[in-house]
Amino acid sequence: AGVAELGDVKKGAKKGLAQRKNEVRDVLAEVLDDVGKIEELMVPSSGLPFNMSKKYEDLPRLEGRARIAITVQKGAKEGVTNFPEGFIDLNGVRLGKEMTFEAVLDGYSAPLTAGNFLDLAVNRHFYDNLPVDAQSSKNFYLSVGGADANVPTPARKVPFEVKLDGERKPQWGSTLDDAGVADLQPALPVTAYGALALAHPEDDPNGGAAQVYVFVIDPKADMARSFGGNLYNGNLAATFGYIVENEEFLKQVEPCDKILKVVALEGMDRLVNGNSK
Repeated sequence: AGVAELGDVKKGAKKGLAQRKNEVRDVLAEVLDDVGKIEELMVPSSGLPFNMSKKYEDLPRLEGRARIAITVQKGAKEGVTNFPEGFIDLNGVRLGKEMTFEAVLDGYSAPLTAGNFLDLAVNRHFYDNLPVDAQSSKNFYLSVGGADANVPTPARKVPFEVKLDGERKPQWGSTLDDAGVADLQPALPVTAYGALALAHPEDDPNGGAAQVYVFVIDPKADMARSFGGNLYNGNLAATFGYIVENEEFLKQVEPCDKILKVVALEGMDRLVNGNSK
């Protein structure tokens, strides 16, 4: 009887944890929605609440927020993957080989970086059928659109873009470390779980193109609780949004899985200069 009772306790605990995660996710979604509404009230009917540098005014930019759906298909080889039967929920239920993640792109804090990704993903279908090409050795990020991907022609260069918390507009063309403000906190920390960020060459902060990191840092890890630029925030990559739906399954995505498609759910009307060079 004791073993049976223990089994019931474990099942109850798993069910309770899943329910709590759903409740937290719902609250987070409501908070993001409320923040978005407040920011929209602060923004003019057209454009951004700050002037875009003329140097970058021809690049795609997102003037506001957009929401997208990213469908990932398990494709890792047998014997290599940790999930040969596809995605699995906390209760061990098999969910199939495909999972759709929803993400919010923040054009208020990163108009150029978010606009570049939205244009590549939705207008050009650049990421469709593209494999996940890397996973960090410490399993804190995934990469897609890296060295093996065919960058769209003509390739455009996106400057490193980061908005400091409390500032009115982003700064362009330098990391926080290079700008001498590495101790300050960016508005969109890369260390938050599910962060989407554009990679930049170490020797060229204006050389962002198409490689995107998805950060899956354990919220309990020291780096997730650290503030300021440090090695990650505002230096490693330029954050432009977050996965906000099904993010708990990101840890099950592996190299050789692939992005089937990316579609826009809302916000394409806020993309300016889409399909530009």
